[in-house]
Amino acid sequence: MNDNEIKKERDNDDSHSHSHSIKYHLLELIKQINSNDKFVVREMTAITLNDIFENYEAGNDSLSLLYKLIFHTSKHNPEMACYMLCGFIQFGQTQQGHDYKPMLDHFVMKAFDGLKQQMGWSIIKPCILSLDKSFDNIYNEPLFDYIVYQVVGQMRYDINVFPYYISDICHYLPREKSFIWGWFSRNIAVSYYSQHGMNKNNISSKQLRKYLMYYRKTITNLRRIVPRVERNIENDIMLEQDWDEILNTLNDIEYQWAGDIIEPYLPTSKIIYRIPCDTEMNDTEVNDTEMNVVEEILTDNLGQEVIMIIDDELIPVPVSEALMPAPVEAPAPVEAPVPMPAPVEAPMPAPVEAPMPAPVEAPMPMPMPAPAPEKKTESSTWASWIGWSS
Repeated sequence: MNDNEIKKERDNDDSHSHSHSIKYHLLELIKQINSNDKFVVREMTAITLNDIFENYEAGNDSLSLLYKLIFHTSKHNPEMACYMLCGFIQFGQTQQGHDYKPMLDHFVMKAFDGLKQQMGWSIIKPCILSLDKSFDNIYNEPLFDYIVYQVVGQMRYDINVFPYYISDICHYLPREKSFIWGWFSRNIAVSYYSQHGMNKNNISSKQLRKYLMYYRKTITNLRRIVPRVERNIENDIMLEQDWDEILNTLNDIEYQWAGDIIEPYLPTSKIIYRIPCDTEMNDTEVNDTEMNVVEEILTDNLGQEVIMIIDDELIPVPVSEALMPAPVEAPAPVEAPVPMPAPVEAPMPAPVEAPMPAPVEAPMPMPMPAPAPEKKTESSTWASWIGWSS
């Protein structure tokens, strides 16, 4: 067995052990979700993500399974789904996850949109409370700003279209005196009514009380008109700890939209194919540095067939087409009529300028004062007095 075979076998063993470890963590995560231990679910999500991204560059679709698990969990326990989102955020704060934090923040915000689509605006409270209990300063988290942005945007839309096509968000926003999450109403009121956004440091306490009064009246008036939309939540066990059942459930077409969010960011979904230039194929005297000049095309597996067609069939086509532009010299006849307007314009100014000096010089030698009074004879009053009218 040579060195290449030994290395290949070692890589296969590493990938097998890595996939086995991810499988174990996913099964353990589902066990904790069924046991309703929310803080352990958050920690297990972060640990699973750490295991996935340890060999992320080699490619792994386990990230898609974990992401789909969020939306399957929300149908049974929305609070657990929100703590899984907190696990994504917690991993993004680690040393390894910091490099992937922009991508992870994108996944989390898209996940909130998906949860809102499934559960409605009732998902606001568990998301805000899970963030508040998981992190010391949630104001620095992009998900918190994104939720406030979505809430304020929906409130403005409801007020503008009032009383038609109004959402039921008013029933899922906190009251000012709510002990559990009444503090969140201040962020909504300041962001909605203040020009400074959510920065409460730039407004006085008097202005804050005024904004909260407007917020309270708006929510109260909307709740009197808009009915609450009730959504049923399944309370049975989410998933059995059977790997085949997990794969069949999460790979169902119901969660295909969630996979479409993740899969473009998986390393295995995009492959770089190197295609040599035409000059490299024909030139035999190029040096080694010029032979390394290639065109890199980022494409997927379907695009590989397109590239192969270009290499086998379409490369001789541009060679034959290269001869076509030579006989088709359309710009040559187009440039021919360009000198035509020059001789046409040349004789035109000559006859126009010739008669112009003649009438200009004719009135100049006339010493008679007739032209001056002729301009003023329009009144014909003083001209008749002088006697010119006779």
